[in-house]
Amino acid sequence: MAGRIEAWLYSTGSKTEYEATTTLTAGGTDAILSTSSVLADALTEWTADLGGGYTVTWATNSVTVANTGGNFTLSFTGNLHKALGFASASGYIGSDSYTGANQALARFDVLKMECSPIREGQQPNMRTYRHGRVESFAFAKMDYWQLLFWMTAAQADDFAVSYCVAGRIRAYQNTSDVTAYSATNTDGYLDGYVHSVDRLETFDASEDVVAYGMTLAVPR
Repeated sequence: MAGRIEAWLYSTGSKTEYEATTTLTAGGTDAILSTSSVLADALTEWTADLGGGYTVTWATNSVTVANTGGNFTLSFTGNLHKALGFASASGYIGSDSYTGANQALARFDVLKMECSPIREGQQPNMRTYRHGRVESFAFAKMDYWQLLFWMTAAQADDFAVSYCVAGRIRAYQNTSDVTAYSATNTDGYLDGYVHSVDRLETFDASEDVVAYGMTLAVPR
């Protein structure tokens, strides 16, 4: 079944140069994420913060910021523009709607998501990625899920450098089920921490469709 991966965006509720995914500014008004949130919740909060006729919504592969009240300027702090699919942090002037032209790095709508049986985690573990960008910590009292995300080759290039391969993510096994996984809701979403990105597979010789393997640590 079709799946989806969303990143949790870190925030302490402040607009600073050290918090790269917290603030967008529309029509001179700052919309600041009040706390760390999954992307879907962040879009809802930014819409409420801006108020009036503003909306911040998901489009096909990126985010749209629009205003029914007329033209406005738009800008982003830090790397938020990349997370939402915009090519640059500023320069959006003279329109009542802006949609990112790139693949957003905080959400991927994938062709298919597969889950292997969970594995119980008992011992602390630490993994440092080869490129040295992040360290991933996993502690006891977590269950480890082996996930396989099938996506287009174009998506895979962006996925490899996205906010969805480190830190906390939400993985939807079934995009029509927006409730959490449980013993009675086995196709619900999983909230967890990326323990490792394990392998890259191809569907056939054309390599148009590829799959990323991931181990996700889900707290109990």
